[in-house]
Amino acid sequence: MTANRVVEAAWGWTAGGRLPLVVDASSCALGLAREVVPYLSGRNRELHAELTVLDSVVWAAEELPLRLTVRRRAASVVVHPTCAMRHLDDPDRLLLIAAAYAEEVVAPDDVGCCAFAGDRGMLQPELTESAMAGRRRR
Repeated sequence: MTANRVVEAAWGWTAGGRLPLVVDASSCALGLAREVVPYLSGRNRELHAELTVLDSVVWAAEELPLRLTVRRRAASVVVHPTCAMRHLDDPDRLLLIAAAYAEEVVAPDDVGCCAFAGDRGMLQPELTESAMAGRRRR
């Protein structure tokens, strides 16, 4: 099963769980951190329990301020904490990153789900179109 193969590969990539597995999409991070567990064999559940799966937003919030010097900030930025970020309890990290690089950060309360879900928005653009219909710029 794919979930077992991914955990076994991640075990190798992370030097046996010593390094974090940084995932570049929140929906994938959620899947790897939580949603694969019921599909894992007993041994792979043990390996998975030793892994640290980080959404790239969490990694960036922890690492970038230590490594970057902000020379000029944007006037404003609008961010959309995704559903997956909310399930991972990480939306504050996105706001933290944005606040470090912009004077004003806007995270509209009424956006809700964008319906992108990893690649679904690319494969079925009408999902995102429908979810974002009330938010179009005029």
